[in-house]
Amino acid sequence: MARPRPQAWLRKVSRLWQRPAPQGEALDPSTGLLSAEALRQRAAPLLAAGSAPVTVVLFELGDLREVREIYGQRVRRAIMQQWVRKLRAAAGHRGLAARTGAEQFLLVLPGTSPEQAQPLLARHVGSPPRLEFDPRGLELVLVPDMVIEVAAEDERDIQPIHARLHAALEAQREAERRRQHYLELERARHSRPMPMLVPARRRR
Repeated sequence: MARPRPQAWLRKVSRLWQRPAPQGEALDPSTGLLSAEALRQRAAPLLAAGSAPVTVVLFELGDLREVREIYGQRVRRAIMQQWVRKLRAAAGHRGLAARTGAEQFLLVLPGTSPEQAQPLLARHVGSPPRLEFDPRGLELVLVPDMVIEVAAEDERDIQPIHARLHAALEAQREAERRRQHYLELERARHSRPMPMLVPARRRR
């Protein structure tokens, strides 16, 4: 099968995104991003459009719950709005930005290889990804977890890709938990006081 020319493929993708949203398509009410089901509907034609690369990126903002507990819902909402702006900028007019969980977000970047995605992500969400916020004079820096994958040419459904990325994210977090546990054990071992040596008594 002949591979489509990149410019023709991008024109085809642009036409797909100029179509009105399918009737009943749901948006996430808190962010206005695509919901998981809407993402599945929108991603299907992108994955089927041709053999040009489609890069998928999964983010997780695991600190949002703690931010709400410490600083309140207003600060959490402001951080979320800032994050949504970053995701939409990264997606551009050809890509997709969706909320796939309470603290989880997915980007679909059609016509973009992982190598091309790296500078794009660095420009819009940071390298590593980061969010900076200054509520009440206290600077907050949130660093989302991120995993990235390029869709195989024969993939037509975003759900298996999302499942693989979610599993990779869990494995990444588990590796970090083990690393932190090891470091804590090492610190405890080195900070333990040395036993006092009592000189043996001489026999008379």
